[in-house]
Amino acid sequence: MRTWRLTTTAAANLQDVYDYIAERDGMRRADRVLAEFRDALTRLGDMPGIGHHHPDLEDPNLRVWTVHSWHVIYDPRTSPITILRIHSAYRRSVREED
Repeated sequence: MRTWRLTTTAAANLQDVYDYIAERDGMRRADRVLAEFRDALTRLGDMPGIGHHHPDLEDPNLRVWTVHSWHVIYDPRTSPITILRIHSAYRRSVREED
């Protein structure tokens, strides 16, 4: 049983990550990173409390988990957990629109 679900925004964000890595480092690397994302999302779904709070998030119940250099913003209160968006950890704020 899947323990997580992607919003439309998060799915598009993940596709953007994949495309970026594929263009920069090749498809094999992009496939490996995508597999690492899937593993991380499953881990979050199994243990939703492992993420951390981030002061930039308007909703204090949301959590952040980092995979490579991307933040995964998710809601641990839902079942399965909801992955809201994924974006570069190099951005100034997790509140920035994607």
